Amino acid sequence: MNAQTLSPTAGPERTTAFLFTVRDTFYCPKSTTDTVMVNVIPPVKVDAGRDTSIVENQPLQLTAIGNEDIASYSWTPALWLNNAGIANPVATITSSYTDAVTYTVKAVTAQGCSGIDSIRVFIYKTLPGIYIPNAFTPNGDGLNDIFKPALAGIKQLEYFRIFDRRGELLYQTSQSGQGWDGTFHSIQQPSAAYIFEARAVDYLGKIVEKKGTVVLIR
Repeated sequence: MNAQTLSPTAGPERTTAFLFTVRDTFYCPKSTTDTVMVNVIPPVKVDAGRDTSIVENQPLQLTAIGNEDIASYSWTPALWLNNAGIANPVATITSSYTDAVTYTVKAVTAQGCSGIDSIRVFIYKTLPGIYIPNAFTPNGDGLNDIFKPALAGIKQLEYFRIFDRRGELLYQTSQSGQGWDGTFHSIQQPSAAYIFEARAVDYLGKIVEKKGTVVLIR
């Protein structure tokens, strides 16, 4: 910014008061001043939630979380939503020809500032269930590094546990989206077959259980 011009450009990081002083061409010692306040508004932050999986016809509660000064929300596409103009619409996807839908939410403040975020919803054409891969490769390449269940039509994961062949518990979680990285007490476990068990409650209130083995490949 050039402070010696009549039209400077200001870009403060926080709300700042700028003092403007004017003198005549004879440099009269009695100058005239004025103050202009530049209000800096924080950027709009909005979170549409983590990607998720459901079964066809399962009601899904979407929830957008944004700044306190958000004046309006709008979701696109509006298809299958009960109300696209609120922060927390319910999606009930009834199409048998859709494998996934990406919903994007736009949050707008009273000042007209906006932010967007998206959530991807994967649709299973089956009954609610726990779907678990039969192998994973925790080698740090970002592909198939974490062994975790895919939950379709599940309201709550009660537990997901991993055991070695001796029956020792290596890992457990009740958090959807979390999984095992192939370590125990920060020590990488060897390539082998491991036992898993999972229990959850589906959106209809029924208990769903799954047991089996997974192969860890290094």
